[in-house]
Amino acid sequence: MKLFKKTVLPMLFVALAALVACNDDKDGDDYVFVPLTPAEKAAQINEMKGNYTGKLYYNINIYAATIGDSANISWTVNATDSTLLIQDFPMKAIAGSVSSTEMQEAFLNGGTNPLKTQLYLYRPWGTEGPLQTAYFNIIPKGNEDLAVKMPLTIGGEQKNVTLLFTTGMQTSAYSAYYSVGQFYNKALVANLILKQVVVDGGSTYDIASLFIMKGNK
Repeated sequence: MKLFKKTVLPMLFVALAALVACNDDKDGDDYVFVPLTPAEKAAQINEMKGNYTGKLYYNINIYAATIGDSANISWTVNATDSTLLIQDFPMKAIAGSVSSTEMQEAFLNGGTNPLKTQLYLYRPWGTEGPLQTAYFNIIPKGNEDLAVKMPLTIGGEQKNVTLLFTTGMQTSAYSAYYSVGQFYNKALVANLILKQVVVDGGSTYDIASLFIMKGNK
């Protein structure tokens, strides 16, 4: 299976949640699932490590499969602790998802912030033997998993906002997006799903927004 197409939309809306779709059917009674060994995980993360440049796609209409905007980003995968650090997560990517005009203005002018994530490599169900593609869950990390605090100037006052991410988002009775990614031939694509924005000492905004990062090293 070719994971990375030259055309953005067909690739980005490939169902990252259904990673086994491109594998042979191994659901028979004779199939025995064998998870990745520590050695296989080490080999994968060592192949993934390094510096990347690419795009963060946002203002995504998941029902129409369209993307509104994108921003240039860069990130580093560290093999020692299996982390992925986005050096320049664009705060403007959140602006279109909040209802408050004041918050929209704050995010549009919020610049960039680092965003650290943890990678958890795994073997998709239905696969066996060596994998050409690395599959992983990607979990943003602050003081706790899925909760990342960032500075933001709101109405001329410096405050902190907590970005609450989630591992999955149901889009219909039959489909969902998950906080997962793939790496193949120096190219990486992954979903990040923002659930809420909480202003310290202030309001909470429900977001439910999908971000897709894609790039190469």
